[in-house]
Amino acid sequence: MSNQTFDVDRFKRDSRSSWDHAAAGWEKWWPLFERCAQSVSNRLVELARIKPGARVLDIEDDVHSDDRHECETKYVEPASAMGK
Repeated sequence: MSNQTFDVDRFKRDSRSSWDHAAAGWEKWWPLFERCAQSVSNRLVELARIKPGARVLDIEDDVHSDDRHECETKYVEPASAMGK
């Protein structure tokens, strides 16, 4: 057993520093990743077999937001509810 305690503030600082360091790589490679992953996203939506009248929860992380922690959650209404 150890008598050391977990330093939450230090953990947060270290984590933020690590993610900040990695952010440049994400910014550089994001356009390529987005293009390559689009076919996978399309296939996942196809396999979900979403039918008219279904409700879908879409959680989107905005990588290019000024706020690093911005995340958008929305319900996608059926086409009939959107006037289509």
